[in-house]
Amino acid sequence: MEGQQVPQQAGHEGYYDDPYQAHQLAGPSAAIPAADLQADEVFEAADAGPDLGQRDQDDLILPIGRVKRIIKMESDVKAVSAEASYAVARATELLLDELVARSATGMLQEGRKTLLYKDVAGAVGSWKALSFLQDIVPEKVPAAVLIEQLQQQQRQQLQQQQQQAGANGFSEHEDGLEGD
Repeated sequence: MEGQQVPQQAGHEGYYDDPYQAHQLAGPSAAIPAADLQADEVFEAADAGPDLGQRDQDDLILPIGRVKRIIKMESDVKAVSAEASYAVARATELLLDELVARSATGMLQEGRKTLLYKDVAGAVGSWKALSFLQDIVPEKVPAAVLIEQLQQQQRQQLQQQQQQAGANGFSEHEDGLEGD
C-alpha cells in the first residue's frame, strides 16, 4: 500500500499518507471481493524491488529487530541476513494487508466501521491461503448449535452401530429361545 493514496472518508479533504490509515476504506466499492483476488497477487515480486539489499528498511512498518528475534527463535537458525529479515518482514506486512482487506469486506457489507473477530475469522475461513490459521482463528459457533451438532453425531453413530449389529445377524430382541 506504500505510495498508494487512498481517499479519506466523505467530508474530509486530502489523502492518507499513513499506511496504517490506508485500511480505513472509503466504502463498499473500495473493498476488493475475496473471489477476485488470488494468493499470488498478494506477493508480487514487483513490490519487493529488484534487490532486497538496496531497499530502505524505513519503508517497513514492522520493526526489523523484532522480526530477526522471531526468526532466531527457530532452533535451527543461528544467524539471519539483513535481506532475509527484510523479506520476511515485507512478506508479513503484505499478508497482514491482505488479511485486513479481506476482513474489511465483511465489515463493509454489514455497514459497520468496526472490524470484529467474526470478520477476521470469515476471511481466514474463506481464503485457502490462510487455512493454516483456522485453528488459531476459528469461526465462533453458538453453544446451542454446537450441542445440537454433537447430539446429531451421537445419533448417527448409534444408528450405524445398530445397522452393523443387524448386518452381523444380531438383534436386540433375539434371546436365542423361540416359542417359549
